[in-house]
Amino acid sequence: MTQAEQTQTIANPPDDGITTVNYLCDNTHLFVSSWDDKLRLYNCPNNTLVHSWEETCPVLSCSSDEFGNGYSSLANGDVKLYDISTQNSFTLGKHDAAVKFLKFNFGTRLLVSGSWDGTVRQWDPRNPDRKSVSTTSVPGKVFALDSLKDKIVVCLSSGRIQTYDGRNMLSPLFDTESPLKMQMRAVGIFLSLEGYVVGGTEGKVGVEYFLDGQGGTRTRNYQFRCHRVKTADQEEVHPVNAIDFHPIHGTFATGGCDGVVNIWDGENRKRLAHFQDFPTSISSLSFSPNGQFLAIASSYTWEKGDIEHPKDQIFIRTLLEADTKRKIIA
Repeated sequence: MTQAEQTQTIANPPDDGITTVNYLCDNTHLFVSSWDDKLRLYNCPNNTLVHSWEETCPVLSCSSDEFGNGYSSLANGDVKLYDISTQNSFTLGKHDAAVKFLKFNFGTRLLVSGSWDGTVRQWDPRNPDRKSVSTTSVPGKVFALDSLKDKIVVCLSSGRIQTYDGRNMLSPLFDTESPLKMQMRAVGIFLSLEGYVVGGTEGKVGVEYFLDGQGGTRTRNYQFRCHRVKTADQEEVHPVNAIDFHPIHGTFATGGCDGVVNIWDGENRKRLAHFQDFPTSISSLSFSPNGQFLAIASSYTWEKGDIEHPKDQIFIRTLLEADTKRKIIA
Protein backbone atom coordinates (compact mmCIF):
# COMPACT_ATOMS: atom_id res chain seq x y z
CA MET A 1 0.00 0.00 0.00
CA THR A 2 1.47 3.35 -1.04
CA GLN A 3 1.50 6.51 1.10
CA ALA A 4 -1.32 7.99 -1.00
CA GLU A 5 -3.41 4.82 -0.73
CA GLN A 6 -3.05 4.86 3.06
CA THR A 7 -4.39 8.43 3.43
CA GLN A 8 -7.95 9.63 2.87
CA THR A 9 -8.91 13.32 2.74
CA ILE A 10 -12.23 14.13 4.39
CA ALA A 11 -14.64 16.26 2.35
CA ASN A 12 -16.26 19.46 3.70
CA PRO A 13 -13.74 20.26 6.46
CA PRO A 14 -14.14 23.23 8.84
CA ASP A 15 -13.57 26.74 7.53
CA ASP A 16 -11.36 27.92 10.37
CA GLY A 17 -9.02 26.44 12.97
CA ILE A 18 -9.60 22.75 13.78
CA THR A 19 -9.22 22.36 17.54
CA THR A 20 -9.97 18.65 18.11
CA VAL A 21 -10.66 15.47 16.17
CA ASN A 22 -12.24 12.64 18.16
CA TYR A 23 -13.07 9.12 16.96
CA LEU A 24 -16.31 7.57 18.20
CA CYS A 25 -16.48 4.02 19.57
CA ASP A 26 -17.89 2.67 16.29
CA ASN A 27 -14.54 3.31 14.50
CA THR A 28 -16.58 4.98 11.75
CA HIS A 29 -17.69 8.42 12.91
CA LEU A 30 -15.52 11.39 13.83
CA PHE A 31 -16.33 14.51 15.84
CA VAL A 32 -14.49 17.69 14.84
CA SER A 33 -14.53 20.98 16.75
CA SER A 34 -13.30 24.26 15.31
CA TRP A 35 -12.94 28.03 15.59
CA ASP A 36 -15.75 28.59 13.06
CA ASP A 37 -18.29 28.05 15.89
CA LYS A 38 -19.27 24.53 14.83
CA LEU A 39 -19.13 20.95 15.99
CA ARG A 40 -19.23 18.52 13.07
CA LEU A 41 -19.91 14.79 12.81
CA TYR A 42 -18.41 12.86 9.87
CA ASN A 43 -18.88 9.34 8.54
CA CYS A 44 -15.31 8.53 7.54
CA PRO A 45 -15.78 5.41 5.32
CA ASN A 46 -18.54 7.20 3.37
CA ASN A 47 -16.60 10.49 3.44
CA THR A 48 -19.72 12.44 4.31
CA LEU A 49 -20.64 15.21 6.74
CA VAL A 50 -23.48 13.72 8.79
CA HIS A 51 -24.45 16.79 10.80
CA SER A 52 -23.10 20.07 12.16
CA TRP A 53 -24.20 21.99 15.24
CA GLU A 54 -23.92 25.79 15.15
CA GLU A 55 -22.71 27.50 18.33
CA THR A 56 -22.33 31.19 19.19
CA CYS A 57 -18.55 31.12 19.71
CA PRO A 58 -15.50 28.96 18.91
CA VAL A 59 -15.65 25.28 19.91
CA LEU A 60 -12.32 24.57 21.62
CA SER A 61 -12.55 20.83 22.29
CA CYS A 62 -14.79 17.78 21.83
CA SER A 63 -15.16 14.23 23.10
CA SER A 64 -17.66 11.35 22.97
CA ASP A 65 -18.92 8.38 24.97
CA GLU A 66 -20.18 4.87 24.20
CA PHE A 67 -23.82 5.87 24.64
CA GLY A 68 -24.21 7.86 21.40
CA ASN A 69 -23.45 11.26 22.93
CA GLY A 70 -20.94 13.89 21.96
CA TYR A 71 -19.53 16.71 24.10
CA SER A 72 -17.94 20.06 23.43
CA SER A 73 -16.38 22.95 25.32
CA LEU A 74 -16.74 26.53 24.17
CA ALA A 75 -14.80 29.77 24.35
CA ASN A 76 -17.62 31.29 26.44
CA GLY A 77 -17.16 28.63 29.15
CA ASP A 78 -20.09 26.38 28.21
CA VAL A 79 -19.86 22.57 28.40
CA LYS A 80 -22.40 20.94 26.07
CA LEU A 81 -23.88 17.52 25.33
CA TYR A 82 -25.09 16.39 21.87
CA ASP A 83 -27.51 13.52 21.32
CA ILE A 84 -26.42 12.03 18.01
CA SER A 85 -29.65 10.10 17.46
CA THR A 86 -31.91 13.15 17.82
CA GLN A 87 -29.31 15.79 16.86
CA ASN A 88 -30.41 17.83 19.89
CA SER A 89 -27.92 19.63 22.14
CA PHE A 90 -28.02 20.56 25.84
CA THR A 91 -25.86 22.68 28.14
CA LEU A 92 -24.40 20.58 30.97
CA GLY A 93 -22.91 23.56 32.77
CA LYS A 94 -20.52 26.46 32.60
CA HIS A 95 -17.05 27.60 33.60
CA ASP A 96 -16.18 31.25 34.23
CA ALA A 97 -13.77 31.37 31.25
CA ALA A 98 -12.94 29.46 28.08
CA VAL A 99 -12.77 25.66 28.42
CA LYS A 100 -9.63 24.54 26.59
CA PHE A 101 -9.82 20.76 27.12
CA LEU A 102 -12.56 18.19 27.49
CA LYS A 103 -12.33 14.42 27.92
CA PHE A 104 -14.92 11.72 28.57
CA ASN A 105 -13.54 9.07 30.93
CA PHE A 106 -14.86 5.60 30.02
CA GLY A 107 -13.80 4.21 33.39
CA THR A 108 -15.64 6.64 35.66
CA ARG A 109 -18.36 7.54 33.09
CA LEU A 110 -17.66 11.18 33.88
CA LEU A 111 -16.79 14.09 31.61
CA VAL A 112 -13.72 16.08 32.68
CA SER A 113 -13.24 19.73 31.67
CA GLY A 114 -10.31 22.09 32.23
CA SER A 115 -10.66 25.84 31.91
CA TRP A 116 -8.73 29.07 31.83
CA ASP A 117 -10.72 30.01 34.96
CA GLY A 118 -8.32 27.85 36.97
CA THR A 119 -10.70 24.96 37.66
CA VAL A 120 -11.10 21.34 36.66
CA ARG A 121 -14.66 20.03 36.79
CA GLN A 122 -16.29 16.62 36.41
CA TRP A 123 -19.77 16.16 34.99
CA ASP A 124 -22.14 13.19 35.07
CA PRO A 125 -24.13 13.34 31.79
CA ARG A 126 -26.74 11.03 33.34
CA ASN A 127 -27.49 13.56 36.10
CA PRO A 128 -30.70 15.42 35.23
CA ASP A 129 -29.62 18.40 37.39
CA ARG A 130 -26.88 19.20 34.84
CA LYS A 131 -24.47 20.20 37.63
CA SER A 132 -20.80 19.37 38.05
CA VAL A 133 -20.09 16.55 40.48
CA SER A 134 -16.74 18.09 41.46
CA THR A 135 -14.98 21.43 41.05
CA THR A 136 -11.27 21.68 41.83
CA SER A 137 -9.25 24.89 41.83
CA VAL A 138 -5.80 24.61 40.27
CA PRO A 139 -2.87 27.09 40.33
CA GLY A 140 -3.14 28.41 36.78
CA LYS A 141 -4.99 28.19 33.49
CA VAL A 142 -5.47 24.65 32.17
CA PHE A 143 -3.31 24.37 29.04
CA ALA A 144 -3.65 20.58 28.56
CA LEU A 145 -5.55 17.73 30.20
CA ASP A 146 -6.06 13.98 29.94
CA SER A 147 -8.22 11.57 31.91
CA LEU A 148 -8.00 7.76 31.95
CA LYS A 149 -9.63 5.41 34.46
CA ASP A 150 -8.89 6.86 37.92
CA LYS A 151 -6.21 9.33 36.75
CA ILE A 152 -6.54 12.97 35.66
CA VAL A 153 -3.38 14.83 34.58
CA VAL A 154 -3.57 18.62 34.30
CA CYS A 155 -0.90 20.85 32.72
CA LEU A 156 -1.01 24.45 33.91
CA SER A 157 0.09 27.91 32.80
CA SER A 158 2.12 28.11 36.02
CA GLY A 159 4.42 25.37 34.72
CA ARG A 160 3.06 22.80 37.17
CA ILE A 161 1.63 19.37 36.33
CA GLN A 162 -0.92 18.04 38.78
CA THR A 163 -2.14 14.44 38.86
CA TYR A 164 -5.43 13.62 40.57
CA ASP A 165 -7.40 10.54 41.50
CA GLY A 166 -10.71 11.35 39.84
CA ARG A 167 -12.56 9.68 42.71
CA ASN A 168 -11.12 12.18 45.20
CA MET A 169 -10.31 15.62 43.81
CA LEU A 170 -9.60 17.33 47.14
CA SER A 171 -5.83 17.39 46.57
CA PRO A 172 -3.44 16.13 43.87
CA LEU A 173 -1.67 12.82 44.14
CA PHE A 174 1.38 14.45 42.58
CA ASP A 175 2.29 18.10 42.00
CA THR A 176 5.44 18.41 39.92
CA GLU A 177 7.27 20.94 37.82
CA SER A 178 7.01 20.47 34.07
CA PRO A 179 10.02 18.75 32.46
CA LEU A 180 9.69 21.32 29.66
CA LYS A 181 11.05 24.85 29.98
CA MET A 182 8.35 26.47 27.87
CA GLN A 183 4.56 26.33 27.50
CA MET A 184 2.89 22.91 27.54
CA ARG A 185 0.32 22.15 24.82
CA ALA A 186 -0.57 18.45 24.99
CA VAL A 187 -0.55 15.54 27.41
CA GLY A 188 -1.48 11.87 27.24
CA ILE A 189 -1.66 9.21 29.98
CA PHE A 190 -0.03 5.80 29.46
CA LEU A 191 -2.52 2.96 29.00
CA SER A 192 -0.70 1.26 31.91
CA LEU A 193 -1.37 4.34 34.11
CA GLU A 194 2.34 4.40 35.00
CA GLY A 195 2.81 7.98 33.86
CA TYR A 196 2.22 10.37 30.99
CA VAL A 197 3.76 12.09 27.98
CA VAL A 198 3.76 15.89 27.71
CA GLY A 199 4.65 18.11 24.73
CA GLY A 200 5.01 21.84 24.25
CA THR A 201 6.25 24.79 22.27
CA GLU A 202 9.97 23.93 22.37
CA GLY A 203 9.68 20.94 20.02
CA LYS A 204 10.33 18.54 22.84
CA VAL A 205 8.49 15.72 24.63
CA GLY A 206 8.80 14.67 28.24
CA VAL A 207 8.09 11.08 29.29
CA GLU A 208 7.18 11.18 32.97
CA TYR A 209 6.55 8.26 35.33
CA PHE A 210 4.69 8.48 38.60
CA LEU A 211 6.63 7.76 41.79
CA ASP A 212 8.27 4.32 41.73
CA GLY A 213 6.64 2.97 44.86
CA GLN A 214 5.94 4.69 48.13
CA GLY A 215 8.58 7.33 48.83
CA GLY A 216 10.48 6.44 45.67
CA THR A 217 11.91 8.69 42.98
CA ARG A 218 10.96 9.09 39.33
CA THR A 219 14.21 7.67 37.96
CA ARG A 220 12.77 6.52 34.61
CA ASN A 221 11.85 10.00 33.36
CA TYR A 222 13.43 11.30 30.18
CA GLN A 223 12.93 13.92 27.46
CA PHE A 224 13.66 13.91 23.76
CA ARG A 225 13.68 16.42 20.94
CA CYS A 226 11.23 16.00 18.07
CA HIS A 227 9.45 18.10 15.45
CA ARG A 228 12.65 20.02 14.76
CA VAL A 229 14.10 20.69 11.32
CA LYS A 230 17.87 20.94 10.98
CA THR A 231 19.58 22.93 8.25
CA ALA A 232 23.26 23.57 7.62
CA ASP A 233 23.54 26.38 10.15
CA GLN A 234 20.48 26.22 12.39
CA GLU A 235 17.68 24.14 13.87
CA GLU A 236 14.06 25.25 13.46
CA VAL A 237 11.93 24.35 16.47
CA HIS A 238 8.24 23.47 16.00
CA PRO A 239 5.69 23.20 18.83
CA VAL A 240 4.18 19.81 19.67
CA ASN A 241 0.40 20.38 19.56
CA ALA A 242 -1.06 16.89 19.80
CA ILE A 243 -0.45 13.58 21.59
CA ASP A 244 -2.58 10.43 21.44
CA PHE A 245 -1.97 6.85 22.59
CA HIS A 246 -2.64 3.80 20.45
CA PRO A 247 -5.49 1.92 22.18
CA ILE A 248 -4.00 -1.56 21.63
CA HIS A 249 -0.21 -1.29 21.68
CA GLY A 250 0.28 1.66 24.02
CA THR A 251 2.63 3.47 21.65
CA PHE A 252 1.89 7.14 21.05
CA ALA A 253 1.66 9.66 18.23
CA THR A 254 2.80 13.28 18.27
CA GLY A 255 1.84 16.03 15.84
CA GLY A 256 3.71 19.29 15.39
CA CYS A 257 3.74 22.63 13.64
CA ASP A 258 6.19 21.15 11.12
CA GLY A 259 3.25 19.31 9.53
CA VAL A 260 4.68 15.97 10.65
CA VAL A 261 3.19 13.05 12.61
CA ASN A 262 5.50 10.66 14.43
CA ILE A 263 4.62 7.43 16.25
CA TRP A 264 6.87 6.46 19.16
CA ASP A 265 7.68 3.43 21.26
CA GLY A 266 8.19 5.23 24.55
CA GLU A 267 9.35 2.15 26.44
CA ASN A 268 12.20 1.40 24.04
CA ARG A 269 12.75 5.06 23.10
CA LYS A 270 12.32 4.40 19.38
CA ARG A 271 10.43 6.09 16.57
CA LEU A 272 8.20 3.61 14.73
CA ALA A 273 6.68 5.77 11.97
CA HIS A 274 7.14 9.17 10.37
CA PHE A 275 4.31 10.71 8.31
CA GLN A 276 5.16 14.01 6.65
CA ASP A 277 4.16 16.42 3.87
CA PHE A 278 0.91 17.51 5.51
CA PRO A 279 -0.03 21.02 4.31
CA THR A 280 0.42 22.84 7.63
CA SER A 281 0.52 22.43 11.43
CA ILE A 282 -0.94 19.30 13.03
CA SER A 283 -3.44 20.61 15.57
CA SER A 284 -5.02 17.35 16.77
CA LEU A 285 -4.75 13.56 16.50
CA SER A 286 -7.12 10.69 17.30
CA PHE A 287 -6.59 6.94 17.00
CA SER A 288 -9.71 4.92 16.23
CA PRO A 289 -10.67 2.60 19.13
CA ASN A 290 -9.70 -0.48 17.08
CA GLY A 291 -6.30 1.06 16.38
CA GLN A 292 -6.58 0.72 12.61
CA PHE A 293 -6.90 4.42 11.74
CA LEU A 294 -5.43 7.74 12.78
CA ALA A 295 -7.38 10.96 12.27
CA ILE A 296 -5.08 13.91 11.59
CA ALA A 297 -6.11 17.57 11.68
CA SER A 298 -3.91 19.76 9.46
CA SER A 299 -4.75 23.28 10.62
CA TYR A 300 -2.54 26.34 11.02
CA THR A 301 -2.11 27.20 14.73
CA TRP A 302 -0.83 30.78 14.31
CA GLU A 303 2.68 30.03 15.50
CA LYS A 304 4.06 32.47 12.89
CA GLY A 305 1.34 35.11 13.25
CA ASP A 306 -1.15 36.32 10.66
CA ILE A 307 0.27 34.93 7.42
CA GLU A 308 -1.10 33.19 4.35
CA HIS A 309 -1.53 29.50 5.09
CA PRO A 310 -3.11 26.36 3.60
CA LYS A 311 -6.77 25.62 4.21
CA ASP A 312 -7.81 23.34 7.05
CA GLN A 313 -7.98 19.65 6.18
CA ILE A 314 -8.71 16.34 7.91
CA PHE A 315 -6.88 13.17 6.91
CA ILE A 316 -7.58 9.55 7.85
CA ARG A 317 -4.47 7.41 7.82
CA THR A 318 -4.84 3.63 7.53
CA LEU A 319 -2.18 2.16 9.81
CA LEU A 320 0.07 -0.83 9.30
CA GLU A 321 0.99 -3.00 12.26
CA ALA A 322 4.61 -1.89 11.90
CA ASP A 323 3.49 1.73 12.37
CA THR A 324 2.22 1.18 15.91
CA LYS A 325 3.34 -2.15 17.38
CA ARG A 326 6.21 -2.07 19.83
CA LYS A 327 9.21 -4.06 18.63
CA ILE A 328 10.61 -6.77 20.91
CA ILE A 329 14.23 -5.97 21.68
CA ALA A 330 16.31 -8.87 22.93
